[in-house]
Amino acid sequence: MFGLKKNNVKSAQDETLVDHSKKIAIGTFALIFVVLIVIILEIFTISIKGAQVKKIAVGENAEKNLKIFLSKWQKLAKTPKK
Repeated sequence: MFGLKKNNVKSAQDETLVDHSKKIAIGTFALIFVVLIVIILEIFTISIKGAQVKKIAVGENAEKNLKIFLSKWQKLAKTPKK
């Protein structure tokens, strides 16, 4: 008698509650995507930096060789010809 009618009433979903699961999933995928891009760019930057260090070393070696060549050439130019 008491409360029997309450059980027979069909409950409707509360329309004020909004499902945010799609937004959370999209945000999670966006975060993972950004983290992967940052990691890939860091690896790319490290590889470029390594290549630059090699080029700088080659350039310094070439500069040393040029100085040696020029000093030898100057010595040859200063020596009197016979």
